[in-house]
Amino acid sequence: MWSTLTKNQELAQYISLFCLMLPETLMDEFVKSLRHPPPPSWWLRWLRQLLTPHCWQYGEVLGGKTYLDPASPFLCTSCLIDLPWNDPVYHCQKCGNRSAEPNCLLCHECLEDVQNIDESRSGFVYNEIVLDWILQLKFFVQYHLSSLLGRLLALSFQNRTWLVKFDSLVPIPLHSSRLSKRGFSQSLLLAHHLRKNLGEPAPEINPH
Repeated sequence: MWSTLTKNQELAQYISLFCLMLPETLMDEFVKSLRHPPPPSWWLRWLRQLLTPHCWQYGEVLGGKTYLDPASPFLCTSCLIDLPWNDPVYHCQKCGNRSAEPNCLLCHECLEDVQNIDESRSGFVYNEIVLDWILQLKFFVQYHLSSLLGRLLALSFQNRTWLVKFDSLVPIPLHSSRLSKRGFSQSLLLAHHLRKNLGEPAPEINPH
């Protein structure tokens, strides 16, 4: 069977292959440079040593001395490294998608498509376990996942200056009928936990 690929599909395949060829140590170093935001209080450290948390992905005991790990008390460091992170260097400076070149000003898609945005960023590729967590929060009322996703989103912006130029966090509003049916706004929850994990000073949340 013959198949015809569009230019965008060919580019996506090329980028995927290129990303697979990137040394894994680069992403390992990025993740290992992350830190717990902000450091937990002394009583919370004591509580976590008394009631040791478990990794939310595989259920392993994290141990009482892991309270300073960047994803504690949610994930172990191994699971944190294995998440589908967006590369901090190889991405388009406009849309934030992965690119074959470091610090690409405009990717192929941005050159072809007129997008009414100034800049866009995402901490992770929208697949694998991150996709499952988002869907569980959004459609299956798993509120507790908002604290994990907020922490991960904050970690993805650590050691970067992109957020510094913004004064406000504006969660994407949910239509009143959808809000009434769902009972909560996942965007507002994520914004709250993102700000909580950014430390001070952090942008104010301005819901609409």
